[in-house]
Amino acid sequence: MISQPTAPKLQKADLEKELAKYNWYHRIPVGHGLVTPGNDMDYHPDIWKMIDRALDSIDFNHKKVIDIGCRDGYFSFDVERRGAGSVLGIDNDLSQGTKEFLIPYFDSKVKMKEENLYNLSPERLGHFDVVLFLGVLYHLRYPFWGLKKMVDLTVESGYLIIESGMMVNPSLGTYDLMFCPVDEDYDATSCTFFNEQALTTTLESMGMKKVYADALPQKSPIKQSIKRTIKSNEPYRGRQMFIFQKANELPDSMHEVIDYWDGKHTIHTNFTTE
Repeated sequence: MISQPTAPKLQKADLEKELAKYNWYHRIPVGHGLVTPGNDMDYHPDIWKMIDRALDSIDFNHKKVIDIGCRDGYFSFDVERRGAGSVLGIDNDLSQGTKEFLIPYFDSKVKMKEENLYNLSPERLGHFDVVLFLGVLYHLRYPFWGLKKMVDLTVESGYLIIESGMMVNPSLGTYDLMFCPVDEDYDATSCTFFNEQALTTTLESMGMKKVYADALPQKSPIKQSIKRTIKSNEPYRGRQMFIFQKANELPDSMHEVIDYWDGKHTIHTNFTTE
């Protein structure tokens, strides 16, 4: 996790005044025992510890990293301090407090850009050694398109790191399923819950392989807080963590299928009953 600055540049009272100028989402240590006064609903220590464990497994030294859905940049600053060579934070509601205050305050080289993730492309931004996609997937209305964008940004043999709300009912684990609620008793922006099998299969079809998986403990209070039971067999929701690595080559069997999905193809022209 992010450590506090060893020598804060401002006195505590001045620092408090600066933080009060902005709306914050994350809780980022800034010194004098202060943190940016972020959204308490977003701060789940169990989730953030799970993310921390996953990031510990990656060598960030000199890596080019993009943080999709960065908001105030908690994880952007975290991977910079882990040795990343460059970090680009992307959000469609970018933090003015981070751009105007935190980046210069930390003497950080993190760059930030306000952009919708569906507009991202390697032609515009290049490829990245590590793509962070933390707490975003389950908010996507067009999840397959969003995942394809993440895969396209990932360099060959690079890593796509995903943390998301997931469908975690063990009895449905052998099926490729996605749960798509849009209702008022649960955040209406939370509309896409893959199960692990479906997410793994989907990303394998895009040329990725799963190399790491983690989940909150079965009795975690966070998992219980987002469980909803309308009927006894409803696929309830929890939080899971994955690292996928981009394969150097797709299986031969996938090339024609990808042509079918993404461009021109000859499946029907070459069809034969023999």
